[in-house]
This record gives sequence, C-alpha cells and structure tokens, in this order.
Amino acid sequence: MQILRLLIATYLAVAFVACAPKEPTPEEMLQAGRWEINNVNNLQKDYKFPIKKSYMDFYDDGTVKTFIESTGQETGTWTLNADKSYIVIKADSGRYHDSLAFEFEDESTLHVINQGRKMEFKRTSRPEE
Repeated sequence: MQILRLLIATYLAVAFVACAPKEPTPEEMLQAGRWEINNVNNLQKDYKFPIKKSYMDFYDDGTVKTFIESTGQETGTWTLNADKSYIVIKADSGRYHDSLAFEFEDESTLHVINQGRKMEFKRTSRPEE
C-alpha cells in the first residue's frame, strides 16, 4: 500500500510540474506589446529633442518600429546578442545602430541603458500592425 501511495504522489508531482506555465523568453516579452518611455521627467533634461511620446514595437520577424517626436517613426531590425543581455537595434535609414543593455523589472517594465542613461519603458498594448 505504501508503494502505491508513493507512486501516486510521484505521478501527481510530475504532472503538476509538467503543467506549470512556461517562463516567457526575452524575445516573447519584447514582442508582447508597445513599449512607451515612462521616466521622461528624469531624462528630458539630457536630450535636446522631446522624448515624451517615444516608443518601440518589436515584431517576431526581427523588425522594429521606433518613434521619437523629433524624428518621427523609423523602421529597422532587432536581435538579441548570444547571452540575451543586449538588444541590437539598427534603423533602416542608418540613423542609428545601437547595442543596448536591457533588463525586465517585471512583465510590463523594461529598462534599457542608452549612453549611460537608464530609460524605463512600460508595456502599453500590442504593437500596431
């Protein structure tokens, strides 16, 4: 009887672990929505152009749309480096080609380090198609 209880307990434990939700990858988290800049008040003094409405949309085909009020919307490509600690973003126009350190605070907060400044982005919605 003890062996039967042990087998049932083992089966239930394995079944529970197998059904646990999978942790999303950094790629999946980036593609989960539009990322709008959140800490504008702390950063605006460092920029000569308005950054208030800036955002990034990442797509699963490796494309990205960025928006900065002074330059408008840009398209480009994005990838993660091998250890997934940097986002590499390259504009189609050639205006920028950046390798930016990043980290997720939680599923809706993204921190990006750009030129020594910590930019905070909040996920607001799905990217527009």
